[in-house]
Amino acid sequence: MEEEGVKLEEERYLAGEDREEVYNPANALCKVFPGRRNQINTLLTLMRKPSNYVVPFIFIHGLPSTGKSSLIKSLLSLLKVKHCFISVKECYCRHVLFESILHQLTGVTQSGYSRCDSLSSFVRQLKLILTRSVGDLDREANDTVYIVIDDSEELRKMDDTIIPALIRIQELTLSNVCVIFISCLEWKSFVFKTKTLLTIKTPFKLHFAQYSKDDVISILSNACACNLTTTKYSMPFLKRYASIMWDFISPISRDLKDLLYISNIFFPLYCKPVEQGHVSESASWKLCSHIEPHFKAHISNLILRDQSSEIYINQMWTHKQVSCHTSIEFPVSLKYLLIASYLGSYNPLISDRRFFSKVHVHVCTLTSEHHLLYVHVH
Repeated sequence: MEEEGVKLEEERYLAGEDREEVYNPANALCKVFPGRRNQINTLLTLMRKPSNYVVPFIFIHGLPSTGKSSLIKSLLSLLKVKHCFISVKECYCRHVLFESILHQLTGVTQSGYSRCDSLSSFVRQLKLILTRSVGDLDREANDTVYIVIDDSEELRKMDDTIIPALIRIQELTLSNVCVIFISCLEWKSFVFKTKTLLTIKTPFKLHFAQYSKDDVISILSNACACNLTTTKYSMPFLKRYASIMWDFISPISRDLKDLLYISNIFFPLYCKPVEQGHVSESASWKLCSHIEPHFKAHISNLILRDQSSEIYINQMWTHKQVSCHTSIEFPVSLKYLLIASYLGSYNPLISDRRFFSKVHVHVCTLTSEHHLLYVHVH
């Protein structure tokens, strides 16, 4: 239902009238991203109309799994503005970063675009792409183009000129373009790393705070509702399950990815007694006691993304017999420990001191009659 509402509002938005008069995307986005209304309204205020010049550089920061990247992707797609979204972790060198930006803006495959090795070549080709939009039928000539750099803290490993150049893209190309950095670090981490940034004005910074308990419960319940295919459950039932998952998992991990991953695994098992007619939806304490033993037995493995525990839970839900091999599967960390112990058993006992002690005592024979004892400190 939410997707249909978003599509309907998109059709109204694409009718051709003023963005501010026809459609406010905040209502649709707030349903998908609870607790992010302030950030959504701020971004919409900055972007305004497509043809207006925006701030040249926006710095978005916050802890991992706080919705930074997904919110920016959804917002730009909803507004139908031309943009590119680059993850620096996928760009092992600067020419891959430059070419990825150019390829996404032009829609040309990597094999069909010229190689871009230098910063000057990148600026020249980017300016050519941005000024070529006069005959572009997809958008107006002066619409804002957004270049989103995700995992931007990885840029500090590249040349010192990369970050200042990306920040000043609007000035270098003389075009209506905005660069958005998304990072898990604060802006001062970039300033201290690159001295040339001291001469650059402080960017517009937007912080994404960690989700509260109510926000996480809302996200988990919406995720469970989206995963339902046949049986439909009431929203209070889904929120009670999300609250139980929060109480179980939050002492171990508050990462939203872990919460979503584990809650999706246990949800079919949680609903199993209701589907069989043994208990009602309101008997949350019975449903909780039904999954609690399995949760305690496999939570450590699931946090480590051990597939054996996930297979075990799925087999219990689908009434399949669990094999002995699956039931005694060790977690990955324990397997590495066993391998290390096996390899270490081949080392002689006299080598333990040499391998594990910080101070090594070496005896060096100078002559057949004289010996020298010295201490070598690492």
